[in-house]
Amino acid sequence: MDMTRFLRTNGFLLLGAMMAFFLCIGTAIAQPPDEEGKEFDDFNFDSILVEQAELRYIGFGGGYLGMVSFVNYDQLNTLAVNFGMEQNAFSGPMLLGGGGGFVGGVIPNTRLGVYAVGGTKEVSSEVAGTNGQYERTMRYSAGVIAAQLEYAFFLPADGLMFFPGVMVGRSSSEIELNQTRTAGVPFTNIFDPERFNAPAAAADSLIQYAHIARNSLHLQPTVTVDFAFNSYVLLRGGAGYGLNFGGTWTDPSGTEISDVPDVSADGLNVHFGLFVGLFQK
Repeated sequence: MDMTRFLRTNGFLLLGAMMAFFLCIGTAIAQPPDEEGKEFDDFNFDSILVEQAELRYIGFGGGYLGMVSFVNYDQLNTLAVNFGMEQNAFSGPMLLGGGGGFVGGVIPNTRLGVYAVGGTKEVSSEVAGTNGQYERTMRYSAGVIAAQLEYAFFLPADGLMFFPGVMVGRSSSEIELNQTRTAGVPFTNIFDPERFNAPAAAADSLIQYAHIARNSLHLQPTVTVDFAFNSYVLLRGGAGYGLNFGGTWTDPSGTEISDVPDVSADGLNVHFGLFVGLFQK
């Protein structure tokens, strides 16, 4: 905005402020010196009523968000054993990494964020084939893209805040299985018409691959604690319980796959993150 437009739109405000300023100066000059001391002697600061202002959360920022997901691998492990992999090959928490951003204060004491995270867990084993040794790998991938709505509570410690909330969005799950000869595979074996025209010949192929995926509605109640190191850097920790609803398993071409085992990423998630922006402290 240029100076002319600024003066046009704010001229009356500036004029009023200047008049009030000069009126105060004139009053102070006209005040007799002997009465000035008496005025302050009779003044009692205790008579001022101070109304404590209500704290309201304001802040915005973006950065890294991670989730440690405690997935139930029972069905995946059963499937892995069928392909010659060891018992309980899938184990331990699954790390999902990503990021996002948030803004707080548009609605009093609420915060709205958008986040995306994803991760993969895989197991492998070597198997013997007619053409040498093969490496067989099963991979499970999961991801979440969601909006998060939270309500802010100020905690007594400086820079510490508590946020109960909920995440709503879309989750994805993928199961992949591939087998490749460890000595290498020629291009002509991968793009071989016989693998499609005569599927029985694929049994002796040097490479095998299968991939199915599903998208579901994701709902996750959450609790979060934020600590602002200063007005620009914030550390986050929290937890949630992810629930996924519906969705159809399909292959890469979109063909529906039936009778898929009950593989789901439902369960406890531990959240952690580091954000930069402008925050209350």
